[in-house]
This record gives sequence, C-alpha cells and structure tokens, in this order.
Amino acid sequence: MDGSVRVEKGFAAAGGLVRDHNGGWMFGFGRYLGNFIVLECELWGILDCLKLISDRCLEGVLIQTDCLEAVNAI
Repeated sequence: MDGSVRVEKGFAAAGGLVRDHNGGWMFGFGRYLGNFIVLECELWGILDCLKLISDRCLEGVLIQTDCLEAVNAI
C-alpha cells in the first residue's frame, strides 16, 4: 500500500496491490481521497486493503507499508 499527497493541489490518493505466495499479481486498488495528510492516506490504504482481503476470504496475509508512523498508529 502507499499513499500520495500533493499538498498545494489538495490531492491525495491511496492504493496498493495484492500478490499471492509466489509473488504473482492477484489484484490492485486505488482511490482518490481529497484533501488529506500522508498519514491519513497510508491508513486509508491499509483499511481499503484489509476490506478487500476480507471480502475475498484470504488468509495468511502479510501487509507491507513504507510508513512507520502508520504502523505505530495501528
């Protein structure tokens, strides 16, 4: 997952991808968030990913993010 913010434009988005145990692509996702800070984008990306994983009844999932602040917040 990753979040992206362009402060001067009020643009923020979150997205990510899910791979299988062999590293093969399963699905990706992304969404426009509006005016958010980076931490909020990262957290929305994690939440969106967890919802998609739950909807597909996937198990044994490892979530990776480059935002330590989001990990600490969880």
